[in-house]
Amino acid sequence: MKKAPVRWVLHVDDDYNTLESTKVSLYRLGYNVVSASSASEALHLFKEHDFDAALLDILMPGMGGIGLLRSLRNLDPGMPIIMFTGAEGNDELFDSVNSGCDGFVEKPASPEQIDNVIKHCIREKAAKNTPE
Repeated sequence: MKKAPVRWVLHVDDDYNTLESTKVSLYRLGYNVVSASSASEALHLFKEHDFDAALLDILMPGMGGIGLLRSLRNLDPGMPIIMFTGAEGNDELFDSVNSGCDGFVEKPASPEQIDNVIKHCIREKAAKNTPE
């Protein structure tokens, strides 16, 4: 049986506890997670690594998740970008969709929920990029 490839995920959140717990949970599921606590740190890390997906908090100080989403989309139009948020407002979700996010995970979420959304978004992007 062929083993699934290890996926590299960029996780960005200004909450340290969320960063650490998500990193540990995803690592246990077979992911390599690179964490950033700000959009500027994430952009720096993005230039140094080849990520399979990004998991972004919407509400962060400075450049928020939607601004980071737009920046990452310009740098890599094909990478799956998932918004990971506890935001209750529909405006942020609407802006995320309009800016090109591929999926959402609502906080708090189980590791399995996050895993399912990441896998789904990676499969969807791969299907769109596969010639018929």
